[in-house]
Amino acid sequence: MAYLFYPNVYIKSIYDIDTKLLMNKEINNIIIDIDNTLSKWGSKEPEPSECNWIKKIRGEGFNICILSNSSNSRIKKYCSNLDVLYIKNVRKPFKKSFIRAMNLLKSNKINTCVIGDQIFTDILGGNKCGMFTILVQPLDKNEFLFTRLMRSIERRIIGKY
Repeated sequence: MAYLFYPNVYIKSIYDIDTKLLMNKEINNIIIDIDNTLSKWGSKEPEPSECNWIKKIRGEGFNICILSNSSNSRIKKYCSNLDVLYIKNVRKPFKKSFIRAMNLLKSNKINTCVIGDQIFTDILGGNKCGMFTILVQPLDKNEFLFTRLMRSIERRIIGKY
């Protein structure tokens, strides 16, 4: 059961992702979180560096689906110029959310990875579905109070990596 809280890879940021590793594992689909993974928490529009990363990843042949617990209007605005699939108002870490994303990508658990900054939402959900998971360090300390409380538990788990 504890394995559900451990990612396959733990790195500083999305910019450190080894796409060759993913390609070698025949992974060509990415389910990614926005808040504190791709952008700072609460961002309404992507920064140019984030747009460039999405463009680079797509250029390497990866399909992307943003999976977020955030509201429809914010996610729709954020994704409007990125040319990516997205699902909003999900309930991570429930498997149903990740399965919806895989269905939208027309992918499966073998060729899809999950990238996120939270163990108890992104990593747990991806692991429950049997996907390859990548944990990144949060971009910012600004986040929901509940998330900040969960970070203290996450730090204990990360200390065991």
